[in-house]
Amino acid sequence: MVLAYEFMPNGTLDDHLHRGVTFLSWLQRLKICVGAARGLQYLHTGSSTQHGVIHRDVKMSNILLESEFDAKISDFGLAKVGTINHTRTHVSTLVKRTFGYMDPCYFYTGKLTRKYGVYVFGAVLFEVLSGRQAVDQTLDEDQWSLAVWTQDHFKEGRLNEIIDHGLIGQISRKCLKEFASLAVFCLHDQQRPTMAEVTVKLESILSRERESAGFVAVDTRFFNKTKQNQGDANSCRGKQIEPS
Repeated sequence: MVLAYEFMPNGTLDDHLHRGVTFLSWLQRLKICVGAARGLQYLHTGSSTQHGVIHRDVKMSNILLESEFDAKISDFGLAKVGTINHTRTHVSTLVKRTFGYMDPCYFYTGKLTRKYGVYVFGAVLFEVLSGRQAVDQTLDEDQWSLAVWTQDHFKEGRLNEIIDHGLIGQISRKCLKEFASLAVFCLHDQQRPTMAEVTVKLESILSRERESAGFVAVDTRFFNKTKQNQGDANSCRGKQIEPS
């Protein structure tokens, strides 16, 4: 038996974030997050008028990248189908997951809802921002879980320590705070956004960061704009993060 996949020239997100194939810029990472969010949104609500799909195994190695770094979700071996007529609708299952992306609510109750997918995506967002693995036991014990470690730093106002060092100078302060706040919101014990809300927010952050960086998207490629056109007061023009 074999599984046939569409060829993905850029491999997986894991290849770039953790295996050193290439270093992804902040704009590339945001674009990938938007694509993955759209995919999960479609699974949750867009594939049927009555049923949605909960992936249950979203992680770096299951986010595939096309030639222009458009993201696609893969590997549905643990996916479950459930009704989508109410946010509290759940499927009772044996707890299965990849360690490091576990929603505590799902772990303790065994009740699988779309909110589980939102939690996992919040962990993915922090992994993209930090460049660190979801679980790394080579670090001190209080840093093993990336989701816990990043949330603690967010509460303490220490966002600069979360960022992948190679991204320093690429992220505006305002958009950094918005991105981290969204990730924390996704990881909340109870009140989490829908994937539709997550997608809209990420699209907004990406749009403003492109403007702030002086780029405009045309046919999926980026072209420099002249400096005279960079006066949009609504773009994220906070002070850039500089190395400490």
